[in-house]
Amino acid sequence: MHFCCHVDENRFVRHMPFINTLRRHHVAHHNRSLMMEVNMNLTFPIADWLFGTSDLNRGLLGHLFNGYSTKHLKDNLRSQPKSPIEASKGPVPTE
Repeated sequence: MHFCCHVDENRFVRHMPFINTLRRHHVAHHNRSLMMEVNMNLTFPIADWLFGTSDLNRGLLGHLFNGYSTKHLKDNLRSQPKSPIEASKGPVPTE
């Protein structure tokens, strides 16, 4: 699963919601202002949903197939996670 987070953006990746979810989850996990609060478990992201540590406010299937959407982000996050496409254009923000 971790490999999916580091492959180049391409047509296949863009149209695979589960892979997009992992990639967005991973980018949010590496955001320094979010990393100790949300998206802590990349290899088993269901655990973040189960323990309430996901950055999304969705049910299980919505959580797993959210893709790059930021529509369902929790309101109380310290900062807004970037999409993997935005994150690849520069360093991950520290705040």
